[in-house]
Parts: sequence; C-alpha cells; structure tokens
Amino acid sequence: MARKPAPPILTEDHWQAILKAVAPLSAAVDIDRARRDLEDCLRDYAGLRRSPKDLKAARKEWRQIDKQLANLAARYHRLKRQRDLLALEPLQKWAKAVIEAYDMRLRARQARRDPAREWLFGRLFEIWTNSFGGKLAVTTPPGGGPPRGPLVRFVLAVLTPLTPTLWEHDLPTPHAIRKLARQEQRRRAAKGTFDLKK
Repeated sequence: MARKPAPPILTEDHWQAILKAVAPLSAAVDIDRARRDLEDCLRDYAGLRRSPKDLKAARKEWRQIDKQLANLAARYHRLKRQRDLLALEPLQKWAKAVIEAYDMRLRARQARRDPAREWLFGRLFEIWTNSFGGKLAVTTPPGGGPPRGPLVRFVLAVLTPLTPTLWEHDLPTPHAIRKLARQEQRRRAAKGTFDLKK
C-alpha cells in the first residue's frame, strides 16, 4: 500500500507572497526547483525541532540498538562468523553516528543554542543564493533606518505565515537578518564557498 504524501507546508498563498516579496526575479530562476527546495527546507526544519525530552528518548532507543548490535557482534565473534561481523560493521557505525548526533544536539540545547534555528537560516540563505539567484546582502539606507532589500523581504515572507505553527520564535528584525547574513558570508569565506548562480 503506497504511503500518502505529506501535505505541503507552503500553501499557494504563502508561495505567491514569497514571489511577490522577492520580485522581480531573473528569468533564469527555476521557480519549481526553488519552491521544492524551500518546501524541503521547511519540512526538514520541522523534523529538527524536537524537544530535549524527545531527543533523549530517541538517543536512548539508539543506544539500545547499539547495544543489541554489539551483543550480536559478540555472538558472531564466538561463532567465528567473520563475514557476518563485516556485515554488521556499517550498522554499528551508523548507530554510533546517530547517537553522537543526538549528543551534539542535546549539548547545543544545554548551551542555550538552537541548532535547528541556526540550520534553518543557513539553509534559507543557501536557497536564496542558489535557487533564487539572489545575493547574500542587505541594503543599509544612507540616511538611517532598518536594513532592507530582497533578502530581508525573502526571509520575512518565508517566516511570517509560519508563526506560530512551525516558527515559535519572534520574527527576526531586519538588523538581525543583516547580522545573520554577515555571519553566513564569513562562514562561506572561511570555507571557500561562494554564491552559486545557476
């Protein structure tokens, strides 16, 4: 029996509001791809937003899986079943990697960081530059006032309708978006990653 596809996070009205906020777009932009990328981003973000209690429960389950795999490996070792031991190795590595990822997310939460939020902004900037063909920059008015520009409008258009269903924080201010964009520019410069234009 085929699984029913998940309902889209981006409604048609939400998508049209995003397109209006970032207009005009280059004719080279693949609108369908940009929408898919944004939909995937928001769906992934929803999956990352797990409470510490849920994270601990999932980590506990993976620790039990890791223990069962270790017990099975010990039994195969006693039976001198080297081929079966080799088949278990990727599963054991995967279980340890998953546990380590949960440990990292829980440590980040204890440090009062929000790794899911950090991931979301990094991914939104990537979609803006790679899928929409935008620049990772904001305009600061010479006479003062809040930063503005297509990137600010894009981020706010994406996040505004999500409040409070998916986005439980206050909306970022234009100043906060500028700060996050500058952090992303420094991160990309350190990694040697630049805006990719398709």
